[in-house]
Amino acid sequence: MSATDWAEVYVALDAVEVAAVTGVLASAGVETRVRDMTVTPYPVSIGPLGEKRIDVPAEQAAEARRLLRQAADDGYLRAGALVMGEEEPE
Repeated sequence: MSATDWAEVYVALDAVEVAAVTGVLASAGVETRVRDMTVTPYPVSIGPLGEKRIDVPAEQAAEARRLLRQAADDGYLRAGALVMGEEEPE
């Protein structure tokens, strides 16, 4: 089994947003990995206190970003949460 290089494509603020993003990507056959960045002494898991970062295999990052940008343009996702690659304009 070979190691996969991952690229961050989206920062979600709650579980509902994670489900929306991973659903968009899964429907196109893009594998995802969710990293839970929640670190808080409070029982809150939404907004900045519940941040989750969504990664995809690096070789699928450009396609994933294109899909997520389209979903944001359609009003399905927050456009400001997209993480652009180095080669992509914001």
